[in-house]
Amino acid sequence: MSESRLTTSLNHINSDDKNSLTEFYKLFLESTVYVPERYQSEKLSAQPKYPNDLFYLLGVQASNDVFIPIFSEPSYIEEWCGQKLNYKTMKALDLLKTVPPEWCVCLNAGSDVEKEFTAWEVSKLAQGPESITEVVEDQINVNHMENLHIRPLEEGEYSKLKSQLESYCKANDLISELYIMIETKSDLENTIPTTLLVAAFFDSLDNNDKQTAYQNELDAICKPHLIGDLNLRTFVIDDPETNITSRLFQQFSPFYTRS
Repeated sequence: MSESRLTTSLNHINSDDKNSLTEFYKLFLESTVYVPERYQSEKLSAQPKYPNDLFYLLGVQASNDVFIPIFSEPSYIEEWCGQKLNYKTMKALDLLKTVPPEWCVCLNAGSDVEKEFTAWEVSKLAQGPESITEVVEDQINVNHMENLHIRPLEEGEYSKLKSQLESYCKANDLISELYIMIETKSDLENTIPTTLLVAAFFDSLDNNDKQTAYQNELDAICKPHLIGDLNLRTFVIDDPETNITSRLFQQFSPFYTRS
């Protein structure tokens, strides 16, 4: 039996390529998935705390996280669990709309190639295809930054820029934190700064247009201080508690914290 288009797409996804990610997410939202049910003939282990008794999809407790296992082929369910399970056949978009807050989703759990959708991805993709661009941008940022060597600014570095950014944050009540980092690369002898990273954390933004506007404002503040010097990457992070990119900055102390 031939595999589904979703299986093929997942197995060949290039997580560093925007077009590949975009096509995968589009196909995923349009696809049918197979979701084990919560209530089975035999009690299953690793059961989480469910939102209510009527919630009918299987959740799995994994350390501090809960995920819903979903599959692109019905046969993968038994391969994952080791036994036959009752399952629902659902459109992926409909499935995402039922996921409780803070829960994740794992596509083809236990397979050679699986895909975890974080709680942030789930909440965004549940809004429909219009959210794909934002999700892809975030995924590309994460893939890039996981391979970065970054450090906070040292005392005395870019003092005028830091002063301007602090004033900007104080004038904008929606900004909860701001991080300023230096990306570096190393050769055999030296560690060389290459890019200034500026990340503003916002409580909540209504739409992508506002994100773009704030990013343009940050760019306008920073670029005059970097002429002939470092490259610049700015990040406007909405809902930092669930956004993946935020975790990459939060290992350091913020430059600015709203009082």
